[in-house]
Amino acid sequence: MAINVARYELNGNIGWGVVADGGLTPLVGTYETTGDFIRDGRAEARNIAAAGTENNIPLDHVTLLSPVTQNQQYVCQGTNYVSHLVESGVDPKTQTFNMIFRKASSCIAPPNTDVIRPAHVKLLDYELELGLVFGKKNRWAGPCYLGQSHRLCRCACGQ
Repeated sequence: MAINVARYELNGNIGWGVVADGGLTPLVGTYETTGDFIRDGRAEARNIAAAGTENNIPLDHVTLLSPVTQNQQYVCQGTNYVSHLVESGVDPKTQTFNMIFRKASSCIAPPNTDVIRPAHVKLLDYELELGLVFGKKNRWAGPCYLGQSHRLCRCACGQ
């Protein structure tokens, strides 16, 4: 069963909560980052979702925040749609690879916030695509580097 979880601010306090029935039931634990919540807060979220929503706070009483905290990496895939290629001036027939890039954490914004377009920006893209992997344990202690022969690398690079 899917559980909707939100990061929120209420009376100057930031927390995580389970969203259901038009409200939010706060988690008791303190999870400073997205990674902390994914690692340590999922069980509490499941328990709250199973218990019901009698302690719900109406959603209009809280300020919803970005579920992705500023310390996380923001990885993007560009030129993944023909329309993106065309609007960027690239001929889709000559594009032989996907473009993977990172953005600064300053691109992360909460819902219902104003997006300020700097004066020098002529085209501001308004899309959002987000995917998180929950529950997968990483067997590596540090970063994972994929060689050219790895299936994910071949897929991301269009090979």
